[in-house]
Amino acid sequence: MATLMSGGALGDDLSPGEATQDALFGGSVVLFQPPRGAGYRTNVDALLLAAFATAPKVASVAFDLGAGVGAVALALLRLGAAKRVVFVEIDDRPAAMSRRNLDANRWTER
Repeated sequence: MATLMSGGALGDDLSPGEATQDALFGGSVVLFQPPRGAGYRTNVDALLLAAFATAPKVASVAFDLGAGVGAVALALLRLGAAKRVVFVEIDDRPAAMSRRNLDANRWTER
């Protein structure tokens, strides 16, 4: 299960050109994020952080503070490192992309 906490109202519908659809883990995780030059884009650091946080024991809850589009939290879910992840993001645009990423990966109600 994943929970999204945002600083404001979420616009689940992103306008065309507001996000690119990318993939992580060989295509097994869908990731919507800002187009190049329009905001922070996920890089290998997010995946390294998620791998670092993966321990032999599965966490019952993990918090992704400043989640952005949710790459670290999505990686934790994909790697099975946490049963539940709480996304915390103050900026509405990346928070909306986090929601879209959860929906696209079918992890909103997990």
